[in-house]
Amino acid sequence: MKDPYKKFASLQLFMTVLSVVFGGFAIAKGYYVLVFLALITLSLSFVFEGIIDWKKQRIPLFLLQMIRALIIVTFAFYLYFRIA
Repeated sequence: MKDPYKKFASLQLFMTVLSVVFGGFAIAKGYYVLVFLALITLSLSFVFEGIIDWKKQRIPLFLLQMIRALIIVTFAFYLYFRIA
């Protein structure tokens, strides 16, 4: 039987891996843009996880993931415009 949420789960995994890659390069090279991209892709992984929770009717977990993503995006934009 096909998992109806496989697309969102694979996007969530892809964004997490991309976040780790951007974060690793940001640490190695010291580029603020890569730190910003790492935080944005991390927040997108939370959004995709939240969409899965929304589809499964787990509203409290959906709200928790959306709040996490919003906090990370707010922090990322604050750091980017404060430092850059």
